[in-house]
Amino acid sequence: RDGLAARPNLIKPNRSELAELTGCSAQTVDDAYRQALSLQRAQGVDLIVTLGHDGALALVGDRHYRIPALPVK
Repeated sequence: RDGLAARPNLIKPNRSELAELTGCSAQTVDDAYRQALSLQRAQGVDLIVTLGHDGALALVGDRHYRIPALPVK
């Protein structure tokens, strides 16, 4: 939270860090997306949210992407 006070352009929280920032846990990818969108709108910051085996979400301006996880061998 302290880092947001510096008004960064982009942050890269993982699922648990996103929960810390928003006060809500993200049980699903849809939950994470809604929380990230809320944070983007409230703080004016773009996000890349890493979600482990669920991949990642990128919210950059008005472009939003779901990035699948790569298979690990």
